[in-house]
Amino acid sequence: MNFNFSNVDPKKALMFSGSVFLSLGALFMVFTMIGQIVSFSFINGGNQKTITVTGSGEAVSSPDIATFSFSANSERPTIEEAQAEINKTVSMVLESLDKKGIDKDDIKTASYNAFPRYEYTNTIRCIQAPCPPNNKRVLAGYEVSQSINITVRDLGDVSDVVAILGNADLDSFYGPEFTVDDNRDLFTEARADAIVDAKKKAKTLAGELGVRLGKIVSFSDGSGGYEPPMAYTRGMAMGIAESASFAPELPTGTSEFSANVSITYRIK
Repeated sequence: MNFNFSNVDPKKALMFSGSVFLSLGALFMVFTMIGQIVSFSFINGGNQKTITVTGSGEAVSSPDIATFSFSANSERPTIEEAQAEINKTVSMVLESLDKKGIDKDDIKTASYNAFPRYEYTNTIRCIQAPCPPNNKRVLAGYEVSQSINITVRDLGDVSDVVAILGNADLDSFYGPEFTVDDNRDLFTEARADAIVDAKKKAKTLAGELGVRLGKIVSFSDGSGGYEPPMAYTRGMAMGIAESASFAPELPTGTSEFSANVSITYRIK
């Protein structure tokens, strides 16, 4: 079949091609919408409809222990000298704690480190500048450090322990941190409070959305921490040591244990 395009009216041809283009465009939009609907239906059909709520709770108790930690550092030409100085410092602290009645089971080494310390020096003497670079690593000595944790079970001894640590030649000590020795029941109480809070929020939210709650499909819980303990640097410890009778007033306050939970419900 042969077509003679020379006899076709240009205006009619342009109108015809425009209508075809518009028809194809409309058909493309329809197929696009259908594809979106199918995709949307597939997504909702393959996944459960859920809502997730969070809850928080806390439990409060009076502390029954206080914890401390202290660190001693030494830099000497030989490792033997550095270790000897550390041993002397730590032994004096442990002896004072023993006299105070602190149980040896409540004193634990957290870390002990020993390593060489190097410096870089120029070994060439220059008469006139510029000097050629000739940096050489030279052993300058050894550094030894030890950190120890202490648990004080008689809160009446806390001020005296602060004084003992303040009078020692320590680089730093941290504490007291007042807390509860066995806090498992308190965390359980806080979590139960958080679950009640989350369930209450879920019921309220379901009512506002006009849906019904189904089974729980997931649950997670977490707990919070404490405020950081007071920290004393070497300078502050030296200031404390100026008075041998130093015994600060340290209110214990209360210890708060928090819990946060997340619950996901299937909705109907």
